[in-house]
Amino acid sequence: MRAYYISPEVDSVRRRLLRTLFFTAFSVAVFVLIDRVLLRRQIELVDLAVVAIISVASPFWSKPQPGFDLEVDDTEIRIVREGSIKRKVLWERIRYVRERSGSIFRRPMLIISEHGSAATRFLGCIAVPKSLPEYEQIKTQVLGWLENPGR
Repeated sequence: MRAYYISPEVDSVRRRLLRTLFFTAFSVAVFVLIDRVLLRRQIELVDLAVVAIISVASPFWSKPQPGFDLEVDDTEIRIVREGSIKRKVLWERIRYVRERSGSIFRRPMLIISEHGSAATRFLGCIAVPKSLPEYEQIKTQVLGWLENPGR
């Protein structure tokens, strides 16, 4: 068994700023759509300013994700946080493996799940960040499991 510590990655100032600006613009647009189109009222600048301030301030209220251990052995891959297994995927049950590219909203990573693509969003998965030095080794092992389900 090999264990890798995945530390929480701190976003760059540029990434946080872009994400905050996008979220603020989206929130203001939704507010204008609801206020002007659905409610058919005149848009008050005070209301618009309050929505913008709340949108800018809301990312600072979220708690950062703690680090975790990623354990990989010959039969399964699992996430261990604070000494307990939070999620695991057995090699014979892997149904979904995708490599996601990065954007301002997410980091590049390998997604591994027992569920299909749609269910993965709701039922969870194991995400291996591409910044991990052993990323290619883990990816090769998981793809080998996917290609040889009967072993």
